[in-house]
Amino acid sequence: MNKPSVLVSILAYNHFDDLIETIRCLKAQSYKDFHLQVIDNASTDNIVPRLKEIYSDIDVIQLTKNRGYTGGNNVALEKGFQQGYEYTFILNDDISVEVNFLAHLIETAKSDVDCGVVGVIEEDFYTGKIRTIGGSSFHFRRARGQWLKDIPKLASNSLQVDYVQGAALLFTARALAQGIRFDEKLFMYCEEIDLGFQLREKKLKALVDLRTRVRHKSVPGKWNSFQAYYLQRNRLYLCRKYGSRAIFFQACCYMCFIELPLKMVLRTLQGHPRFAWACVRGCKAAVENNI
Repeated sequence: MNKPSVLVSILAYNHFDDLIETIRCLKAQSYKDFHLQVIDNASTDNIVPRLKEIYSDIDVIQLTKNRGYTGGNNVALEKGFQQGYEYTFILNDDISVEVNFLAHLIETAKSDVDCGVVGVIEEDFYTGKIRTIGGSSFHFRRARGQWLKDIPKLASNSLQVDYVQGAALLFTARALAQGIRFDEKLFMYCEEIDLGFQLREKKLKALVDLRTRVRHKSVPGKWNSFQAYYLQRNRLYLCRKYGSRAIFFQACCYMCFIELPLKMVLRTLQGHPRFAWACVRGCKAAVENNI
């Protein structure tokens, strides 16, 4: 029996040394029938020629501008769909994976005809602490998702969740054929939650392979203004996109009159006024639908 064809795509941005480590992990996989590519998301550290010196056999797609997590990975998803791959696996450029992880993900995807995506257990690269297993629900009135961190005791190797972590995930051909893609308006952050809503609308499942763990180096910046803007904006954007007008109004009231004033005062007193104002700008953009 032929093994399923798989496209494996790494989204790279200014992490050359980490990228090389990730490629080495992928080349050591027990499952060999996959095509590996790197999408350079308009890096500024000369990734492409340096990569070609080490791995001349790897396909590289060089984007002319940074399209964010969503736009960069949509390039891979569209290629996977157009070229007829049975599975398309995307991952960040700072991921360490186990030798059997790809085989396990494919096995889980094949076990359920309604599977749309398969995610992994994400661990902190440096401590091994679990960051998340998967997502459960979205509180519309507070515009917040909830990430699970405790591994359930199940007889099965997989767990159905509302959404999976975006650092490493496998898409089925069925999901791509039904138009499942990342919403590029988000750019980055909250795209996993949006993906979960899309899957639910298509009656497809988001599964997590409980055998598969990846270690992720990226550590979210605690006072990162860029992150603050997009998180605040995108949380409200999801309420507008998937909630009723009444729910969106309630979410706006909570964020504008309760959450934001508290953040403004607290973060400014803590010495992070730029972070606080980034939150305000993000909220304003979402309320005005300026996305």
